Amino acid sequence: MVLIKLDPQAEMKGTDGAQAVGSSAVLHRHLSEDFLVLSKSEGNYLILEDGRRVFDASGGAAVSCIGYRNKRVADAAYRQILDAPYCSTVFYTTKVQEELCRFLVDSTGGQMARAYIVNSGKFFRHVVSSCS
Repeated sequence: MVLIKLDPQAEMKGTDGAQAVGSSAVLHRHLSEDFLVLSKSEGNYLILEDGRRVFDASGGAAVSCIGYRNKRVADAAYRQILDAPYCSTVFYTTKVQEELCRFLVDSTGGQMARAYIVNSGKFFRHVVSSCS
């Protein structure tokens, strides 16, 4: 975590490629900082409104590892959106979820019996071999 001292007297004007502090309707993580405004993404790069390219090395979302504007990934997401864009896992499962979890489990060489998918795109691998 990065701690930034909040300055209530911070100027309300933005700089190139940034949203002016106080003019955004978004409750950003840092209230006194100007946030860079993205216009698009390409490969592993984020392109700012002013044209600067930023290598996305955040490693958080899977898309930053796969690469932005990946046609194969976009086509697969589009097909899934047409079929079932959301599924409450309290009551249902989907073919793609079953396939993904089977792939994850099989890739562990017997170390994992099931996979538990949680929101935010991150995988929580739950080992239940001793319980099965």
